[in-house]
Amino acid sequence: MSSDPFYLKKSPDELQQGDICFAPIIRLEATSPPSSSIWKFLDQASFSFIRESEYEPAVDARIGYTAVMVISHDCQLDKETNARYHKLRKEDSRLSMKEAIKLAEADPELDRFVTVVPIVSISQLRADGDQIKSGDILGYFPVPELKSAGILESGADLNFPSMIDRNLLVDRAASLSDIARGRLRLALARFYAFRTPEIGLEIEAAVGKRITGLRRVPNSPLEIILEVQGGDEFRLILQPENPKKSRPAVRGPSKR
Repeated sequence: MSSDPFYLKKSPDELQQGDICFAPIIRLEATSPPSSSIWKFLDQASFSFIRESEYEPAVDARIGYTAVMVISHDCQLDKETNARYHKLRKEDSRLSMKEAIKLAEADPELDRFVTVVPIVSISQLRADGDQIKSGDILGYFPVPELKSAGILESGADLNFPSMIDRNLLVDRAASLSDIARGRLRLALARFYAFRTPEIGLEIEAAVGKRITGLRRVPNSPLEIILEVQGGDEFRLILQPENPKKSRPAVRGPSKR
């Protein structure tokens, strides 16, 4: 793990990608064969759904509260509220920015769901601990210890995403620094977009060094900078996207 700061000293008001909170996660399993033992240590309750026809397998839902990391992108966290905000301003030019924000955020159905993954201690993950800490294993994101927040040296398991109501997020323990969030985005890209690491490995082979981080270029949404071992950096040009309009986001996790 790099010596660069991983956590922010103070979490921002708004929820953001990489935030570490306490929340429930859910797993759906077929009733037969019997439940897998892999994730039993996270289970606190189980519910069975009886099938309505012979063509539908019986389902067990297994739920448990644990430390989680928010992996939804920042744009996704307020996408619907942003759209409502701009629609309100367009429909009524007399509406002030504050009034439009207040009206948009008053709708509890907007941007209600987020995706989280469990944070599990290194000893409980089914992978080599040293490789998880170094970020070498696809599907795991290393989470260093933060004693002040009660966070042990762990790994965020990207293999186990759950979509949950953001109102179930409580007790935000920590927020990641921009550097750490760049590494998280790289880990997610390698896991979801690449799924197999061939593309990342091709880039690494081309530059002759291992990719260690990823960050956006300020005021240039079409560029990213790849950080590689040894401190070198490479600038890549992204495919153009539709321009995104933003507005202040203020909704964060609830408190218990």
